[in-house]
Amino acid sequence: MTLLPSFYSPLVAAHPPGDVRALGWSSVESQRARFDVIMSVIRSIPSRVSMLDVGCGHGDLAKAFTWQVMSPLDGRYGWDRYTGIDARPEAISVARSRYPLGVFVVARLEDYGDESGVADVVVASGLLGHIDLGAPPYGTDVVEDILSPTLDRLYKLASIAAIFNCLSAHEAASRRRVDPTKLLEAALSVTPHVTLRCDYAGDDATVVLRKERA
Repeated sequence: MTLLPSFYSPLVAAHPPGDVRALGWSSVESQRARFDVIMSVIRSIPSRVSMLDVGCGHGDLAKAFTWQVMSPLDGRYGWDRYTGIDARPEAISVARSRYPLGVFVVARLEDYGDESGVADVVVASGLLGHIDLGAPPYGTDVVEDILSPTLDRLYKLASIAAIFNCLSAHEAASRRRVDPTKLLEAALSVTPHVTLRCDYAGDDATVVLRKERA
């Protein structure tokens, strides 16, 4: 996947490392709303969990994952391993300095992992908004050209569940907003075990693709 060539440079210049706005988030609150949905899935898994965070940026999800996943029964940490990948070396450098408990790798989704089940849970949060949709091989159909192949790849890399979120629009106003119905259809083309969440923010949607019915 090719990232928007001019997307990050002005944001990074305008905001210090670690500021969520340097990665295109509008606010900490909007980031937290997405992360809360992701963490609710993680906490529903009754075992220690490993995560692969695709497009990890500065590693903000690593903090939520390693600090918030606690067993309500015995207080033990419920996480086993966090790995974040991002195509931008500068982002990985910041992530490594901020969260030494995580493993951060410069890599693209399509190039990472040659086996299935590389992590229990594979997450892609906000990935669609940063892809250069004008670069080959992308055509005019975002669902067919990008969304479906991405969901399929995430699902193959996961051993328990894959989680994907993006901006939503019931009447798509741009190629970076996906009608939740189309998002659900794309997920169901990968597996019948799908949950769609649109109840946590006015313009966002999350799909969870599980390896088996929860």
